[in-house]
Amino acid sequence: MKKILWIYLLLLVPTLTEILESGSLPVKPRDMITDVVMTIFMGILILIVYRGQRRLILMSETDELTRLKNRRAFQKELASAVARAHRLHITLSLAIIDVDQFKSINDSYGHHKGDRILAKIGKLLKDSVRSQVDTCYRIGGDEFAILLPAIDLRGAEGIDRRLEVLRDQCSELLKPYGSGLSVGVATLRKGESLDDLFRRADSHMFREKNAN
Repeated sequence: MKKILWIYLLLLVPTLTEILESGSLPVKPRDMITDVVMTIFMGILILIVYRGQRRLILMSETDELTRLKNRRAFQKELASAVARAHRLHITLSLAIIDVDQFKSINDSYGHHKGDRILAKIGKLLKDSVRSQVDTCYRIGGDEFAILLPAIDLRGAEGIDRRLEVLRDQCSELLKPYGSGLSVGVATLRKGESLDDLFRRADSHMFREKNAN
């Protein structure tokens, strides 16, 4: 938005410069009015285009069912978060979450019921994390992820509690369908790549799934 305002001001510079240099209004006020109107029109047009582009980007990175960010956004933001964590020497944790036996829910109760369950899980995920700090994603059919940046020891304990509450809430939701939730969490190690971080979190999730 600040960039748009700067562009708008730059469009006004020629007219303002003319007024300042002459010390008075232009000889033809009608020309000045035309310039100002055209400048305002161009500013509005640029703002409309900018907002339209932002809306398209948001739509392309949002999961339609859960309204969480999608896999495309996850891949981009995970890479950025890992690079930032290494550069600033801050912690970063990744949680991978999978709904157990979800295919059987779709097979037994229909995809409409399955979609409603996924939407509810998405809301539970979003409600369980730190607002404007952690980010939730739907990265597959029944698979979710949470990026958890800059967590100290106390924060890690808080995340563990919230994930435990999330498990309980989802278990209550999924129990009537013979399903549950498996969660794997990994914290970025020094020099570790984003692929290795993802693999460790995913491995922990599957270990819990196999134990259930």
